[in-house]
Amino acid sequence: MKNILTYIFCFCCLFSFSQELNTNIYAIDGNSPIECDNSFIKNEKFVLEYNWTEKGNFVAPKFKDLIIIQESGIRKSSTGSSFSSLVIVNGKVVENINNSNKEIIKTKTYVLKPTKTGRIRIPAAELNIDSKNIKSNSINVYICDCDEWEIYEENPYLQTNFKSELYIGEQTQLIAKIKYSPKDNRFKTKDKSQIIINNVYRDPVSHKKNIKRSISKDCIASWTKTIHHEILTPIKVGTVNTSPLEIQSTYFDFNIKKRKQSILKSKEINLQIKELPEPIPKNFYGTVSKKFSIRSEIDRTSLKTSEAISFKVIFRGEGNINMLEPFELEFPSSFEVFDPTITDETYVGNNNTGGTKTFEYTIIPRKKGDFTIPEIKFNYFNPKTEKYIEINTKEHLISVEQGKQYMPTDTTQNSLLNLDLLENSEFSSITRRQFISKWYSFSYWIIFAIIIISYLVYFILSKRSVNPIEIRRRKSTKIAIKRLRNARFCLKNGNFDQFFEEIEKSLWGYFADKFKINSSELSKETIDLYFDKRNIKTETKNNFVSLLNICEFDRYSPSKDRNLQMERTLEEAKEIIIEVESDIKKK
Repeated sequence: MKNILTYIFCFCCLFSFSQELNTNIYAIDGNSPIECDNSFIKNEKFVLEYNWTEKGNFVAPKFKDLIIIQESGIRKSSTGSSFSSLVIVNGKVVENINNSNKEIIKTKTYVLKPTKTGRIRIPAAELNIDSKNIKSNSINVYICDCDEWEIYEENPYLQTNFKSELYIGEQTQLIAKIKYSPKDNRFKTKDKSQIIINNVYRDPVSHKKNIKRSISKDCIASWTKTIHHEILTPIKVGTVNTSPLEIQSTYFDFNIKKRKQSILKSKEINLQIKELPEPIPKNFYGTVSKKFSIRSEIDRTSLKTSEAISFKVIFRGEGNINMLEPFELEFPSSFEVFDPTITDETYVGNNNTGGTKTFEYTIIPRKKGDFTIPEIKFNYFNPKTEKYIEINTKEHLISVEQGKQYMPTDTTQNSLLNLDLLENSEFSSITRRQFISKWYSFSYWIIFAIIIISYLVYFILSKRSVNPIEIRRRKSTKIAIKRLRNARFCLKNGNFDQFFEEIEKSLWGYFADKFKINSSELSKETIDLYFDKRNIKTETKNNFVSLLNICEFDRYSPSKDRNLQMERTLEEAKEIIIEVESDIKKK
């Protein structure tokens, strides 16, 4: 048993953990831990482990209907960890923070044995850190009413799990697993087909390729292997139909008693996307979540005019938070407010996306006085309760004293123009002569500069003919480069999965902005409609749609040379945006 705990400890050290209290359960196969679906037979021992990185006191849960066979002390290990966040200013990626450092991971392990059959709930453990408590997730295990299991001896099959009826913006996980016999130790798969889903935003989930043991309620043990896992977020109301997932496999056929090759096929993946219920509240911006919060921060409340304040609005939760964009806020009229800096610290989890998104505004008061930044009211939709929930920030009181006098440029110029000479001044004639002298001197240099510049312009233009088509192409190239900045950033950092997502976002975002289309109306049919309205060439339209399909396909089917694949796709995206711009400007 001691060997099992040692193996578990080494196994968990391979992974990096966030600052949370993580929980894992393993079945025991001989002296080795194996992943499982939390199902066991009567009197079967299993391993429960907790991992954390914070300094604090661990408080174990109260185990009910379970006997502690063995308990390890708290062990420590060192591993690398990384934290990444994206900072966007005025729509441009200006900073990608990626901090790598060593973390000390602490592990507490129990070997447990059930005393009853049926469902057993293991309560949350706690980590006490100063004045705050961090809780783990509670876990349910299922104990089958049998003393031993039977081995699954059927041919493998492919199953998909997803929620088929969703509200627009509500997320579901799409998981594809293969169930096969533990006796077939030569089972292999290859050449998984691609799933093309329109009108749905997709976030791939990195899943372990480990084999997991499963025990059914009738005590039949099998292996399951996850081959596909992603988070789906629908962006358009209607029915979404996709072809089944297919994968080629080599397995032992228990009917004919020999090995064979065959294509495993899942059921069709059909989604029904519903409208959000009416009436939609005023301060709703498309966020669909079961858990969400908002708060605001200000770096100071007392300052002088023309000094800057940092005002942050911080959103935290799960769901489609990664799609949240800045919206109009109310500030005092005498405040000069700049476009927010966006810090995106969202992640893709097993069940949904989540994390934190921060909008940081730089504010400069221009008048003295006492001002109030009012509370921000925000509504999100909870698909579980099917209700809109209003949350809000607190208001902030700001005291502004008189500082440097702020005067806009045009006001300064006007005030200078209105300064008159004193009529009775004995120096007025001298001042007038000085003014005339300066005016003639200034005019001389202006005329001289105009002659020189005119000659240079004539010389340059005489050397080359100005091609209007080339000018249009240069302008279009600037637009394409601006749109694809994030994708180029991913290429530079070798971020393969994020690269194709950014290309797809850029194309859809360009199309939506160019033709003034709401995100809920985006589809490939809409591309046909609006491109035809603007008489854009059929070849250009087909290339645009084809590139969207390539992004969906290449994200899950990387070539051997990933960098070459990304460079080629980036160049194609730039060219297609240039083509669309050129076609529009010709009309």
